[in-house]
Amino acid sequence: MIRAAMSKTAIAGFFATLSGLLLFHDIMSPSVLTMTSTKIPSAQVSGISDRLIPVPAPDLNLYATISARPVFLQSRRPTPILAAQTILAGPPPVTFSLIGVVDAPEQKFGLVLEPGAITAIPVHRGSVVDGWTVSSLNKASILIRAGNNSELIKIAP
Repeated sequence: MIRAAMSKTAIAGFFATLSGLLLFHDIMSPSVLTMTSTKIPSAQVSGISDRLIPVPAPDLNLYATISARPVFLQSRRPTPILAAQTILAGPPPVTFSLIGVVDAPEQKFGLVLEPGAITAIPVHRGSVVDGWTVSSLNKASILIRAGNNSELIKIAP
């Protein structure tokens, strides 16, 4: 145990010493990337400008539509969907029917059937079906809510 601890300490000391030496070397050695000033003959500079391809200035008429409709005007924003419009529209229609409720001590859920479906969907308190949230379950009905609206769905005959 002591031998293993000593070897770990020795290894850590070795790497710390190596890191220190590398840092010392980097600080004390002259940088390889030192920039030196070099004069470029004027004949070479004039030769470069001869090889540049001139780019024509853009036609400012192409940007007339953009400048006529600034991006940050309030009129350029999409129309917000108001919550009042959603409330006035009313809740979604109830399309499913309740076909049974399991009210056991260890489980409590309802079985709903959507139109055209072959199998029933189990719903618990808090489940969402077609935009309606199940609020409570009784032995013969479930209470569902959508926004401020609520409906009591009884077991279908």
